[in-house]
Amino acid sequence: MQIINRSLQAANTKQRQTEAQLNQTLKQQARTQALLQGTQSKLNQVAIRYKKAIEELQSIIDERNNQIKEIKQLRAERRRLYLEAKQALEQAETAINRRDRELDKRQEAIEKRDQKIAQLDKQIQERNSEIASREKMIAQRQIVINEKQARLSDLERQQASLEQQLTKLGQSNRDLRLGKLALVRGQVIAEAVVSVEKPEAAEQAAIKLLQEANRSAIQQLSEPGSNSGKNDQQSILFATAKQIQQLSKQIDDGREYVVRIFSAGNYVRGEKRIEFFADAATNEIVFQRGEVLATTTADPQTMTPDQIRQRLELLISASQFRARNAGILENIQIEGTFIRFVALLRQYNQSLDIKAVAAQDTYRAGPLKVKLVAILNGQIIFST
Repeated sequence: MQIINRSLQAANTKQRQTEAQLNQTLKQQARTQALLQGTQSKLNQVAIRYKKAIEELQSIIDERNNQIKEIKQLRAERRRLYLEAKQALEQAETAINRRDRELDKRQEAIEKRDQKIAQLDKQIQERNSEIASREKMIAQRQIVINEKQARLSDLERQQASLEQQLTKLGQSNRDLRLGKLALVRGQVIAEAVVSVEKPEAAEQAAIKLLQEANRSAIQQLSEPGSNSGKNDQQSILFATAKQIQQLSKQIDDGREYVVRIFSAGNYVRGEKRIEFFADAATNEIVFQRGEVLATTTADPQTMTPDQIRQRLELLISASQFRARNAGILENIQIEGTFIRFVALLRQYNQSLDIKAVAAQDTYRAGPLKVKLVAILNGQIIFST
């Protein structure tokens, strides 16, 4: 029994062990089943991914095949374009070579033309130089011509003025023969250099000069043989208060003035009333020493002595005209000997410039002393 019990116990123990192992195995089976199910699930997912990857791979293969096809097409197009470009380059090179040959011909023609142009430029420069030289010569001659024309115009103006004066003098001469002309229009009746220290003294100075003009007019208008001294108190030159006031106002500033009383018309002897006008000008320098008054030319080789003398007299008359325009009414005074100057002038056999110049600083009150100067090539060779 003990043996059976021990056997039963052993069997029970073994059964328990076997059950325990079976339970453990069942648990292990359950775990394995669960793991198998997880693995199957993952396998399904991998299969799906694999299928998707296969599809993507097929798509990539199709795309690659398309690209290979396009590459073949592009290579064919590139080959076609290469051949066309090569042909175009060959044609262009042929055209360029042909054009280069044409350009070489043109360059040769241009070089020949440039050589011809250079020769023409040289000729033009030589002609321009010659033209410039001639223009310079012409300009110099034109300057001389302009100077001579200006001198001629000045002499013509002076001659016209002198002719007008001569006409007036001729008329006055006729009046003198026919009507005992004693005073001519513009003739100075009286003159004086006046300077007053105070303005109130100006009226007295004006009255004094008018009284002197009245006495001078009486003497010139008196009949020959009459006693003009008895008529000194007579007034034939009537001055209004306004005229005296105007003249006084002109000379009341203390400066030195040349005051002149002029005849306003032509009057014959025996007239009892005359009109006048007065002029007052500052006694300032009107001509500087050496200032040219008039200019002319004389050529002793082609002119007679009378013509030379007339030319010099015209020069003096022009100087007198300048002096009168400046307010100097006295006749000019020629320094030196006029005859000696003419004699020296006749010793030359070429044209000389003759100038009348002021011998000294000259005031408006005068007199104007004039020196005649002979000039050759810009140099003074003799003078009065």
